[in-house]
Amino acid sequence: MKISLENLSKVKSGLFPSISIKITMFEEIKFASIITSLIDYPSHVSSVIFLIGCNLRCQFCQNSSLWIENNPLSISSEYILEELEKRKSFSRFIVVSGGEPCIYPSLPDFIKYLYNSGFKVKLDTNGLNPDMIKRCIPYLDYIAMDIKTSPELYVLLEPKVKWKLRQFYELDKIQKSKYYRNKILKSIKLIMNSGINYEFRTTVVPGLVTEKDIRKIGKLVKGCKKYVLQQFIPSKSFKKELRKIIPYSERDINKFAKILENFNIKEVKILL
Repeated sequence: MKISLENLSKVKSGLFPSISIKITMFEEIKFASIITSLIDYPSHVSSVIFLIGCNLRCQFCQNSSLWIENNPLSISSEYILEELEKRKSFSRFIVVSGGEPCIYPSLPDFIKYLYNSGFKVKLDTNGLNPDMIKRCIPYLDYIAMDIKTSPELYVLLEPKVKWKLRQFYELDKIQKSKYYRNKILKSIKLIMNSGINYEFRTTVVPGLVTEKDIRKIGKLVKGCKKYVLQQFIPSKSFKKELRKIIPYSERDINKFAKILENFNIKEVKILL
């Protein structure tokens, strides 16, 4: 029998124990909230599901409350599925975001479940788990991958590592740099060859993303369909010191966009 949200009430009554087992599998996924959005899924009204937990600690993050895996804000998968059923009347587009969704082993099963229920699903990810992305792609309509900076600087974003601005940073973790580069490059190739809609995006944080980094990123995504440059919003940063940083000017970001265009990127979009 096809697993769908329409069968949820029957699952509760125990008429379909196999489906009940399937829903129980999603209990490992920690859900934070579900909201309606006009901007997260391009050209569509969508329901955005935020998952708890992340494998990075970007100090400019606007969703740092989702880092803690034992988050008291966690809500049940049953609530999420019931809410999605109610929303079907006005939207069949879903964004699975976070946090980082790809930390959960059952994520592909969850996305497949949504796909089989008639939804169009977009995944937001940092690209550090290419194997998980590969498993999800058959059930996705859209994927957005964040590229935080050039790969060698990802060590700044690790959990339990004190974040510093570039001028205080000395690269001494070459092996980890190679690790991040390999993961990022593998995910980029998977996404570009997936046949589905996609975008890559970077929040341009002064000190973490420079013109040099933009050129390195351009080489990684050469020939991609779409790249989005997002303005850094200091007031929303997790780290207090970053709230004092002056963001790049519109002129600076336009310059970054021009650099990316030189790498045969079909569309470069700026979000100020």
